[in-house]
Amino acid sequence: MAKFSFDITPHGEILRVYHPANEQTDVLTAKKGFVSLLAAKLHYDKENEQSRTEWSYQTEEFGNEGHHNATYSVVRTSTGIEFKKTRQSTPIPNAKGRHMKTLHFDHDLGTIHRVLVEEDFLSPQISPDFDPYHNMRNFKAVNDFNSIDYPTMNATNHGELNFLTRQTVKEVKFRPVDKVVNASLHVTTYDKAAHSDKTIQELKEIIKDSVDCIRDEPEQGSRKVLTCFHELVEATGSLTDEELDNIAKGYFIILKPVSKKAKESIEIMIDAFAVLSNNHVQGLLTNMIIRNQKPQENFIMRLVSHVSGYDNSPDESIINGMVDLCFHKEKFPKYLYTGDLYNRVLLALGSVVHKLAKGGQIERATDIIDKVHSMIGLHDPWTYKSKRSIQTDIEKEQYDHTHVVLLETLGNARMDASYDIIFSHINSTNSPWIKRAGVHALRKYQHQMAADAMLQSALYDEDENVRYEALLMYQAHPKSRVVTPLNKRSADNSIAITDPYASDIDVQAHHRSRRGFWEGLKFKLAAPAVNWQKRIGTAALGASFGVIMENYLDLLISSLRGHFKVSVHDEVYAMVHVGLVGINLLYFLFYQLH
Repeated sequence: MAKFSFDITPHGEILRVYHPANEQTDVLTAKKGFVSLLAAKLHYDKENEQSRTEWSYQTEEFGNEGHHNATYSVVRTSTGIEFKKTRQSTPIPNAKGRHMKTLHFDHDLGTIHRVLVEEDFLSPQISPDFDPYHNMRNFKAVNDFNSIDYPTMNATNHGELNFLTRQTVKEVKFRPVDKVVNASLHVTTYDKAAHSDKTIQELKEIIKDSVDCIRDEPEQGSRKVLTCFHELVEATGSLTDEELDNIAKGYFIILKPVSKKAKESIEIMIDAFAVLSNNHVQGLLTNMIIRNQKPQENFIMRLVSHVSGYDNSPDESIINGMVDLCFHKEKFPKYLYTGDLYNRVLLALGSVVHKLAKGGQIERATDIIDKVHSMIGLHDPWTYKSKRSIQTDIEKEQYDHTHVVLLETLGNARMDASYDIIFSHINSTNSPWIKRAGVHALRKYQHQMAADAMLQSALYDEDENVRYEALLMYQAHPKSRVVTPLNKRSADNSIAITDPYASDIDVQAHHRSRRGFWEGLKFKLAAPAVNWQKRIGTAALGASFGVIMENYLDLLISSLRGHFKVSVHDEVYAMVHVGLVGINLLYFLFYQLH
């Protein structure tokens, strides 16, 4: 068994724990839980020890469940002192619980003789101040959430730890000096490790059968795919690092993607490895997918899609690989940059920057995002007009597309240093496509300045597509307010108040038109607009799905000027509401702008 030790003060505080670097997470969690039975803050009232038999005190502690407040009641007994700790809280959000631990201190032994634990837990309930519509657009859905109340679940726990004997260690036969982790008693994460009683060969057979099962199912999907994938992940997670290396080499190096069957098998294993998401597996994916001698565009994009969905920043090897793909193109074959790979990796890198900053790695996040800043810079109206005047139509499109991707990358990163750069590109002199991307990039900035910038574009931008996009983003912003109602004068000279959010009013500051001797031919074909949303489940545990479509074709032919415009705004989104823990999760957002 791996060695595990800890420091404990005479008052019962666990200062640090020491364990091997390769200790399995679930085993380490169990050891910390066992040690936490002894953790306490025992205060002895020496000043009144002769006159008082009972006293109490309150304290702040940092145990395996994290920071919490506790109350101690102390009673003097015939053999020692009884400390009863009560914690009237639980680390689970919106849940209720009571934790009581009684420690019997024996004077003759000079240590804790007996520990009793009693714990009650009540399942989370939706918080009264939870807003399931936070960050959602302000329009009525086709239905509302169900009003079903989830049943309350509760659990109780009773445990007892007794002192048996004490032995004095005269000689320490083993004292590890290498790869020992000095850690806190606090259990921050728990990764459920897969343990299997199957042999290595049996696990490999399960992996092969699961891959064949997923690959042979219909492309539209089936329930069997989910079952097979769970079996694949469980079997893969039960392998040792050495066997994982062999599996990865077999699928990612030896197996050549020359047939559809081989490509699908490799993609399935990329998904399985990415789901495991530990540092060793991510290192394998970096070396064998991103830094493969003949890297494949679709394999890298598949890996990057998983990285964007991680809750925390990926392993440093993946980050370095993505940075090299974006900013050191000379390290990779030129054929990788003929499609969408570069743009997708850059957008995913923006989300990685946000995770780095959220995890406290501000310097690393800033170093990466500064590279994007240098590529896009602040918008200069004079320089933009000068370049625009000499660009061909293809060059204009390439310029716009590049800046759209860079702005969306900054939006995904949502670093404070990027706000001024994004705001500058909403300038009225810029391309409508770039301005729409800039407004969309501001959606992750939750402060009032971002909301005001969206409102300014929604009211005053000269392009109707930018105004429409800005209005959608403003409606979903947490700091948005309903626009002051417009006064609409009727034929009888009375004034009616019209809410622009509840009507089809095109909110704009001015309407300008040009007179001429021949107005020409003007043709505009607009498809019926769709703004649909449906809700399922409850606010405690449910989801919202929505579709937005606003498309039209605009043709103008006259003697002095003309244009042919196609506007496409298609958006599909889904948001998961978990009111039990007070969060809304944007599950996916797909939109298409032209």
